[in-house]
Amino acid sequence: MVRTVQVPPHGCERWVESLGFPTDEGWRPWAVGGKVAGGVIEYAVPHVAPSSDHNERCGLEYATVHGAGHGVPQHRPQAALAMLEAVLAGNELPRLHNWPRL
Repeated sequence: MVRTVQVPPHGCERWVESLGFPTDEGWRPWAVGGKVAGGVIEYAVPHVAPSSDHNERCGLEYATVHGAGHGVPQHRPQAALAMLEAVLAGNELPRLHNWPRL
């Protein structure tokens, strides 16, 4: 994984991993305009709200934006907008063209 030196993600990655959720999909790039915008790891999280389907799962995504530091909207506005739109619509972050689902 390519990491930005502006905001090292190591601590956040370790914290998310310490939660112990299984990986639903390992690291993959996500894209804006056909170019890599960052990386994302998807975790399967047990659904904790009352539900008729107790096997239902919800997701947790740990995503990074390459080269943005803390100022994602300022330094990578297209990536920030794509991420916000995906989250609000309940969609996964856009895939890099032809990147297989693992």
